[in-house]
Amino acid sequence: MKVLTVAAVLLWAAGERCTAQEELPDTVRSIHAIGFGAAVNQMKEENLLPRVHSGFLVDLSYEYRRFGERYQNVQIALGFSRLSAEPEDLAATASILINASYAYDFRLVEKEDLIFLLGPEARLLYSVTLFPKWDDSHLYWASLWSMGPNAVALFGLKSRSRIAVRLSLPIISLYSRPPADRLYKMDEGSFDQVVRSLHSDLRLGAWNAFFYLHLEVEYQFPVFQHSEEAISYSLDRLWIRRDDGNPFSQLIHQIALKVML
Repeated sequence: MKVLTVAAVLLWAAGERCTAQEELPDTVRSIHAIGFGAAVNQMKEENLLPRVHSGFLVDLSYEYRRFGERYQNVQIALGFSRLSAEPEDLAATASILINASYAYDFRLVEKEDLIFLLGPEARLLYSVTLFPKWDDSHLYWASLWSMGPNAVALFGLKSRSRIAVRLSLPIISLYSRPPADRLYKMDEGSFDQVVRSLHSDLRLGAWNAFFYLHLEVEYQFPVFQHSEEAISYSLDRLWIRRDDGNPFSQLIHQIALKVML
């Protein structure tokens, strides 16, 4: 319901739809974008304890889009957040999120004020967290290398504005999680060891082992004659577990400003 409300507000604020197809990207065109985001991050690491940690997340992203007969999208985002859970009075938990994706979409519907695209997407995601007040000896992570469909809908509006809605839903993935029982072993803190841990004990799974959803609603508007910016709302939902461990879940609501270059 929150997502539908945000989408409705963006559509209302943008005004009436345009009637000329040239308002939508129908020729070959490339865009580079830098994004600055602020988000609410909630996670539950049940290998450690069944409590929700929540806090504020800041995000920096880069995006490359190429419009033509095919639509290509490359996105790389880096986020950092400080989290806490009751009864903590200080947000001591630190979390890093790396999220990268590549989508190659085909035009399935093309009308005066609507373009709908669908195609495959590859995604790489790392969620890495340190809980110093609960376990200062171990690093916790959820790593995902996934494949699945990606859908994009572009709605043309007046004054060269657009609404873009994107939905990604991976269906198969390689994933890595820490073992549930590490009570008597301290992790090494070197960079090489951290990288090896994030790629350790890789397993192949589908929705029985993980679930990830990315939904983004973006309002694109012109600033100058040959320049445009965008404001977006996105929702990311992740759930992942290995057969001999406990699940990890994460929910992120983010608002971002994108500067098109």
